[in-house]
Amino acid sequence: MSAPGGFDIFVSYATADITLVLPWVERLKGDGFSVWFDQDQMLAGRNIMTQLSVGLDNSKQAIVFLTDTYLSRRYTEFEMNSSGNDDPGGREGRTIPVKLLPLTKQLPRFIRDVTICDFTDPATVEQAYDQVKRSIRDAPPRPRRRLDEESVLAACEAPFQHLAEPDVALFLLLRAAGDLAWFLHRREIGEPGSGTQLETIFHELLVSGKLPAEVARSLTYIRTFGTMVVGEQNDRATFTRESIDPALTALGGIADWAFPGRPRRGGWQRILAALPRLGDSGEVRLPGSRLLLRAPELAHTALGPLFAGRDTAVGAEISILLTEPLDEEEGRFAELIGRYASAAGTEAIVPRAAGTLSAGDGPDCAYLVFPPVRDISAAELAARHGGRLPAGPAYEIGLGVARVLARLHGARPPLANGALAPSDVLMSRFGSVRLRVPGRDPESPDADLQAVPALLRTLLTGGPEAGDEALPAGAAEALRRLAECRSVARLRALLEEERGRLPGEPSLGSLLRELAPPAASAGSGPELIESYPVAARRAWPLGAGRVLIWEADTETLVVFHGPQLHWRDDEAVPVRLAVTGRDAQLAVGGWDGTVRYFAGGELVTGTRLDGTIGDLRFTWGGVVAGSWKKALVHLTAAGQRHALLDVAGGVHRIAVAEQSDRFAVADLSGRLAIYRGETRVRDWQRFPSIADIAYAGSRLVLLTGDGLTGMGVDHRTDAVEPKPGALRLLAGAAPGTCLLLVAADPNRLLAASLEAWSIDQDDRHILHTTFPAGYRIDSACDVPGRYTVGLPGGGCAYWRDGAERRVWPDALAATLTRDGQLLAVCLPGRVELYAEHE
Repeated sequence: MSAPGGFDIFVSYATADITLVLPWVERLKGDGFSVWFDQDQMLAGRNIMTQLSVGLDNSKQAIVFLTDTYLSRRYTEFEMNSSGNDDPGGREGRTIPVKLLPLTKQLPRFIRDVTICDFTDPATVEQAYDQVKRSIRDAPPRPRRRLDEESVLAACEAPFQHLAEPDVALFLLLRAAGDLAWFLHRREIGEPGSGTQLETIFHELLVSGKLPAEVARSLTYIRTFGTMVVGEQNDRATFTRESIDPALTALGGIADWAFPGRPRRGGWQRILAALPRLGDSGEVRLPGSRLLLRAPELAHTALGPLFAGRDTAVGAEISILLTEPLDEEEGRFAELIGRYASAAGTEAIVPRAAGTLSAGDGPDCAYLVFPPVRDISAAELAARHGGRLPAGPAYEIGLGVARVLARLHGARPPLANGALAPSDVLMSRFGSVRLRVPGRDPESPDADLQAVPALLRTLLTGGPEAGDEALPAGAAEALRRLAECRSVARLRALLEEERGRLPGEPSLGSLLRELAPPAASAGSGPELIESYPVAARRAWPLGAGRVLIWEADTETLVVFHGPQLHWRDDEAVPVRLAVTGRDAQLAVGGWDGTVRYFAGGELVTGTRLDGTIGDLRFTWGGVVAGSWKKALVHLTAAGQRHALLDVAGGVHRIAVAEQSDRFAVADLSGRLAIYRGETRVRDWQRFPSIADIAYAGSRLVLLTGDGLTGMGVDHRTDAVEPKPGALRLLAGAAPGTCLLLVAADPNRLLAASLEAWSIDQDDRHILHTTFPAGYRIDSACDVPGRYTVGLPGGGCAYWRDGAERRVWPDALAATLTRDGQLLAVCLPGRVELYAEHE
């Protein structure tokens, strides 16, 4: 579809900025670059969108001159979306963003992830222009767009994957119509002549008599749709899902006629288009379930498209895969899932549930519910390395796949993967391989053996149809030998042999670690799974793929879901303390009395008490929070607020008994109150001061100004035991215990090592662990031996089983979840989320 020749650079700008843009266009031309510039190339009387699309297709890169005007105009948005869709992750450098004037409007997501050249600072503008020139010179040629049946089918599906982004869907729709026209002209009339314009292709098709009347009408409608909807008179129009629905329907009808024997991947696009939408969130609800599916498509697996989703019943993130209807009964399917999961353990990612979707007037499709996975797929790894991998890492991926298949084939009775695509092969940052397994009635294991060399050919060449000439030296013979294997054991032996022939090749682990280098480390530790470019004071993992961040600049609480902003508080919160609960619960208290309660990655409720929050703790069915100005409330998991009796001296510490509705409140004057549910059952002045309280089973442990004591369920107190150097009480990791933190040398608190003593309800004291001098505990969890600690010279570390497992010398804070599986680290200018793998 590309015109002969081509351009180095496509210039995308707002017409109002032409006087600022022209000098740079002339400089690019003067420096020897061929430039597609609308003032030079646009022709009158032809569809504007088509000319823009052809210009982009025939240019290696696009330079985007960013101003507030640019970000508010229709054509520029089309051009930017066009370039961004060709290279959504900025991996190939197809889009060069240039800030021409200071910006106040928000940038599109894919632009925010790309390095922006700043032309606004006179002191560095020449350096920025040199950066642009280097980017153009280093850009690889734009691959010629394929127009075979598979590619055209994929183009017809693409608009339905972006229904939450109507502008993007519109561009993809118009591009698909052009691809269809070229394909149908070739099939029905003959190969178009060299240089034939798309308008001519449309015209010759429509007058040929080769198309049924209904298809011709649909093609005519789409042909004029760009001009009707995005003509000059509608330059500032707002596209909605409803405004493009007629064109989407027309495109679907043409594709159904053009490919009668190839329904578009089970008709899932039409089914998605018919499902009820939830506002502008991009989510649709799967009928008869509490599952929400979120566009766009994350990946295309061997079985069908994979989407992010959410199970509203439990507030958990999920992945949803759409595929051909299931042949198995529900009970049979559940039994198969269990067999696959037990056979391959954590190496196989199997679905948790399944169901059927129907569009009413077309074929049904099934959906499979998988756990969310943040591992890197082989498809993504190859895409980030120019579409193909070196032979060494590719063979390592093959070895990892073969190991999983060996586990499946060795089950009794044997199991098989049944489908294998690069997007189904998932790898940790350190190279361990897992497979996304459908969990359905297995095919023959022989099919798996043939799938591995086909997978490797795709990874080595960029496509399964590539010939041997596209393979690295020696790979063609290696793949031939692999295809002759009749057992997984033989397959593994050959792969190991081929990998051994390439000692100079980079390792798979090195390629993976290049994508996101881990923080400075001391020993083995958690793996980095997400990074957020946000300057933060503190951050807390919320589970369900979300992180709560306290922004440094605005002091506002925000929730990120992956790279996207999910929620922002209405006001700044001066955070004083935060506590974590089981099942990904979190509560935050502020100096101004603000309380925020989160569960399942969502805000449950928020309130404000009179006075600074003294303490808050998770208890039965919610959170108990109290302020220094006497207020005490219970916030329920249903979002209700129940006021409790005021605390006369102001809330200082709260402790909650395990598996009970009992909790204790110590006030600032040393007074202690005991509650059962929302009822105060005991209240007395007993101690001159109370520094801290915690429950060890049914026994309440109190750290007072005189030492340590305890109180049983009968409210009788033990004798006070002097505890020089005692600092804090924490909830214990083991059931029925609490932790006492003690400076080993009370006379040299800052220079003394820190000891953590476990106390049980029988008042037995056992030394749990010792931290070096100057350390402080930032967070603990329910897993014994896991903490985040502050270091004496600054920075933070993750401490596990008596040793530092990872160190961040410049970290501001680090926080663990209660289950010890997730860890959020605040670093200068970013927040990183880590996962602990057993």
